[in-house]
Amino acid sequence: MTRYEMLMIFKPLAREGLRKALRGVCTMLMDNGAILRSIDNLGCRSLPYKMRAPDREYVNTGNYFCLDMELPPQKVDSINRELSITDDVVRYTVSKPNRYTTPTTK
Repeated sequence: MTRYEMLMIFKPLAREGLRKALRGVCTMLMDNGAILRSIDNLGCRSLPYKMRAPDREYVNTGNYFCLDMELPPQKVDSINRELSITDDVVRYTVSKPNRYTTPTTK
C-alpha cells in the first residue's frame, strides 16, 4: 500500500450536508481499500476564482479537507472516476506526500 494525500474542496454546505458528503467520500475510499490515517478540516475559504461544481452550479467559497491515507496504487484511477461525478466535490487532487516535509510515524 502506498501513502497518498488528498485535498478536496466541497461546495458550501450546511453542517449536516457537509458531514453526509464527507462520510460518503470516506465510505467510497474505504470500499476501494483505503486506510484513512487522518482527516483535517481546513475550514471554509474563498476560492481563487468562480468554480463550477459537477451539478453545474458556480461557487465562490468552499470547505477544504485534507485526507491522509494508504491506498493500493491500482485503485487511484477508480477513485478519480468516482470523485469526478460526485456532486458535492468541487475540486480534488490525489498526490503522494513529499517525504521531506511529511513527518513519519513509528
